[in-house]
Amino acid sequence: MTSIMHQTVNRSRCSRVPALRFVFSTVLLLQLQLHLSSTTYCDAFQSRIHSTLSIRRQETKLESQLHGNFDGTDEEDETLIAMIAPALPFQSALSRRQVIASTSTAVTAVSLMLSQQSANAIDFPSIFVDKENSPYQPSKRPLVYRIDSTIPPTLLPVSNPKLTLQQLGQGSGTDKNQIIIDTVNLNNILNKIVFGTIRAVQKPSFLQPQVPSTPSFVCLGMPMVPADTDVQLAQSLITSMVGGQTKGQQQDTSNTALGLAWAPYETQTALDEYAHNRMSLDDLIITLQQAKVSPETIQLYTPLLKYAASARLTLLALAPSILDVQSILRGGLQAVDPDQRSKYVIDPNGFIKMTADPAFQMYTDRSLLKQDETAETSTSKSNNMANLFAASILIHEAAATKMAQYAASKTLLQPLVIMVAPMADVRYQLGMNGRIPRIYNALVAAQQQPAASADPLSAEQQLMTTDRVTTILLNPNANDTLSKSKRLRLEIGTGPETLDYQQKIADYLWFSESPKVNLIPRLMNG
Repeated sequence: MTSIMHQTVNRSRCSRVPALRFVFSTVLLLQLQLHLSSTTYCDAFQSRIHSTLSIRRQETKLESQLHGNFDGTDEEDETLIAMIAPALPFQSALSRRQVIASTSTAVTAVSLMLSQQSANAIDFPSIFVDKENSPYQPSKRPLVYRIDSTIPPTLLPVSNPKLTLQQLGQGSGTDKNQIIIDTVNLNNILNKIVFGTIRAVQKPSFLQPQVPSTPSFVCLGMPMVPADTDVQLAQSLITSMVGGQTKGQQQDTSNTALGLAWAPYETQTALDEYAHNRMSLDDLIITLQQAKVSPETIQLYTPLLKYAASARLTLLALAPSILDVQSILRGGLQAVDPDQRSKYVIDPNGFIKMTADPAFQMYTDRSLLKQDETAETSTSKSNNMANLFAASILIHEAAATKMAQYAASKTLLQPLVIMVAPMADVRYQLGMNGRIPRIYNALVAAQQQPAASADPLSAEQQLMTTDRVTTILLNPNANDTLSKSKRLRLEIGTGPETLDYQQKIADYLWFSESPKVNLIPRLMNG
């Protein structure tokens, strides 16, 4: 034990005062505890009180020496250690063993403390690694998530986003059914052999009717308060989808259109002139301002206009006249000129029937009438909910009509229509995006049956389904999805009376940077 103390004192003389104080206190406490538990604890306690006072005086003297010009030697160190010795002997052999064992443990702990470079605290090895200098890099969360049509919907990370965009550009659409990984295993191998053979014999692939080629639509939902990063993300997605449309080594964009939900119908001529390089960007901006488009909106989407012109994309103006929207908010749909209204609504029967659909009624209650105050459609803050509802459905119908008309004019060419719209107009897939298949089928039916009042196509004759419309939300947050928590809301219709009409919020969630952990709900295979 003496050698241990010698090593301790020699390693760090400046730290001997707290170390010796620790040893003195430990020894004295052990002595008092042991003697108070003995049969003669009273006399032992009184005698030890005198010993305690004596040792305290010696400790004070020792501290004064250590704080002065102390030039210690090995003999002086032995003298210091010997000052502890009078306090160690006891009457009981059992007590002596206990004290020696406890004191050895205390001295060992002090020697470990003094062996560190710092004399004031123990310098444990840091378990926190500097991120900049660490050889280990934390894993990054995925940027793209597919919303699977389970009940309730779940999120699946997309391993190859670039491939997904290329497939969308080639017109793949998005299957709205639940994703089932149906691989062959020992449990279903006989089932697949037997029933798979039967299905193959009953319906050979070369005898199955060929599905006619139909256009595809991709709706990009922008945040309610979009920023430059959101527009850059939208442009990157559009670039990848347009790049997926290739014929040989040349990129073909003659059948690709970019719809702008904020551009009024009356600006379509100016957009066509600009897309064909017959109008400058400055003149286009003047035309948009005359149509009462806000300068902030024009400035925000100017990079997208420049890209569309350079890529030779067709630009589509999807919004009804702002004056017409204001008239509806004041006096309802009947306040709009009938000729002008007929441009927005070319399928009046389907337009009226859609409002009676239970799924649409749920969507109206849970999403449509809960527009954010920053949305352009609610800037008038009308107190008449009926007029607000009328204005909202007219805005959605007008946008879907314009996109369906463009696609119907190029049916045999499998056109691709990409739309950039506020997230509130495409979330839960019954806004602008939910109306496209109905209007497109009505247009095709009218072309095949030139009668004035063409009947809607039957289910077997449908040329387009919702699978041809893909909805992608860009950088969504909880407020954009009408969530009451910090997590994204993925569906509406969770009650027993609305479960049959449940609608997921979109097909994909796309982020510019890794989203926060508490933002992503029900993540599968993450």
